[in-house]
Amino acid sequence: MLDLLYSPNAWISLATLMVLEVVLGIDNIIFLSLAANKLDAPRRPTARRIGLSLALILRIIFLSSIAWIISLSKPIVTVWGIDFSWKDIVFFAGGLFLLVTSVSISACNTVAGAGKDVSGAGKAVTNTADDAKKN
Repeated sequence: MLDLLYSPNAWISLATLMVLEVVLGIDNIIFLSLAANKLDAPRRPTARRIGLSLALILRIIFLSSIAWIISLSKPIVTVWGIDFSWKDIVFFAGGLFLLVTSVSISACNTVAGAGKDVSGAGKAVTNTADDAKKN
């Protein structure tokens, strides 16, 4: 266990996790501030405290469950000579979910905009290019 203190990979993983936690924490604060602003003024601080507390508790639960899932590395099924563990199945299902979700969102944006860029990114690039031509 003390070997982790001397492992560069462990320190890089820790730094990466810390950066992700800071980014997600800032995201939580922004979302909770926007959601709490819909309440009347006396209830806003309580709503923010409850929201941040629940976000912290859920993040700890999710990180613990990820650590548990990673420990499930014992093969449970073999398909065509390849062993699959619960970890492999959960990661595959998560990746498949992300792939299907991103494709369906892209398809909806394309259909909704009839082939136009509905995200606004195209307009920003065009405006920037027009500004560059003026200078």
